[in-house]
Amino acid sequence: EPLERNQRIMDRAQKLKLVIESVSVLAVVVSLVFVGIEVRQASQETALNTKAAQVSAYQDLITQITDLNYLALTDQEWAALQADFGRSPESVTDPVDRTKYDMYFFLLFRHGDMAFHQFEQGMLTEERLRSAMAPLSGRLPLPLTGEFWERSRANFVPSYQAYVDSIIAQVESGAERP
Repeated sequence: EPLERNQRIMDRAQKLKLVIESVSVLAVVVSLVFVGIEVRQASQETALNTKAAQVSAYQDLITQITDLNYLALTDQEWAALQADFGRSPESVTDPVDRTKYDMYFFLLFRHGDMAFHQFEQGMLTEERLRSAMAPLSGRLPLPLTGEFWERSRANFVPSYQAYVDSIIAQVESGAERP
């Protein structure tokens, strides 16, 4: 009888060990499922945050364009100057007009610089970059714009300089505007 009793105890211990091991394996599986769910949710949240940052970056660029356009809508003198962007640099003899042109071009190029930076950082697609660059790229063939770029290009990072130069080269070659 003591032998049988010991055997029953051993059988129970084996069964208990099997149950504990099964529960442990189940706990690990459940934990892994929850970790997988958490990782998936974190990935989705990161993707949404990235999208929100991209939308915000593009919206900021559009706001800048709107602000630049607002000048021509609200200031008749400025609208007249903008209508005459095709002038040669030598024909702008009034220092006040020259300052206005220079400041406007600086704003356009700085706007383009920010758009290009956001593109480099993955915040804008190439299509959105071209859209954000439209106010500048449309004026690059004009003499006043080109003259300003030559005088001020050193104020911008080399990668942006190369990008603007590539747009100018495309325009000069008669290729479709970027």
